[in-house]
Amino acid sequence: MDRQDPHTVPSDLWTTLAGPARDTRRIRLGTLLTAATFRSPGLPAVIVAIVDTMSGGRVELGRGTG
Repeated sequence: MDRQDPHTVPSDLWTTLAGPARDTRRIRLGTLLTAATFRSPGLPAVIVAIVDTMSGGRVELGRGTG
């Protein structure tokens, strides 16, 4: 990301993984860790389930607290 570019905005990791989930067929997708404290548990569950459906079941989820 170019911090000097005013059009560059950070994106959510699971939103970013939705693109490769849709456009690839063989790679597994996931995170080493998704923080459990930023959202209530139901929302990440739905987001990950949607990306998993988009990928045909190739998502792996790591959860943690700190």
